[in-house]
Amino acid sequence: MANLEQIVATKYKNNFSTLKNTSHDKENNIYMCQSKMQVTDFDHLTRELFPTKQPSSPDALWSDEDVKYIYEVEFKNQDKSNVKNKNIQKKAKDGKNTIDKICSESMIPLDNYKLIYCVAYKSNPNKEEYRRRYDESSIHFGLKSYEGIYFNKVITNNIDFFTEEFLKKYPNE
Repeated sequence: MANLEQIVATKYKNNFSTLKNTSHDKENNIYMCQSKMQVTDFDHLTRELFPTKQPSSPDALWSDEDVKYIYEVEFKNQDKSNVKNKNIQKKAKDGKNTIDKICSESMIPLDNYKLIYCVAYKSNPNKEEYRRRYDESSIHFGLKSYEGIYFNKVITNNIDFFTEEFLKKYPNE
């Protein structure tokens, strides 16, 4: 039976990019991460799947088939307090619906995967230590209720946290 990585690699192969490129803030010409790991550009994939009216989408999609995780990642080059909750929530729901569509059409049982939604926002070096610890254990942007309903796990934190965690899991990327 095919898995999500195989389906995306064959059926949607024109949508591959790097994590670095999907983290690009075009308005400010800033890359939020430097990883050259190959991922799916979720925005391009969404435009291909829905050519007339695109739903919202996170920036990157990738699956770790070894542990059966599907990651949807949204990069926000903004301080956490400036990020619009409704925008993030819409991307989460619409992105989940896109994953559902791909898996349904390709007969991939989504129950075999753990679906994780990640929001990485701009780091703020001026935060006090106690606030930083609070941020690490909290789910922001009104996404707490999405955990267990739409996603198995929701992670919201600054880009430094994500970079550190990413390098622990994928040191060669």
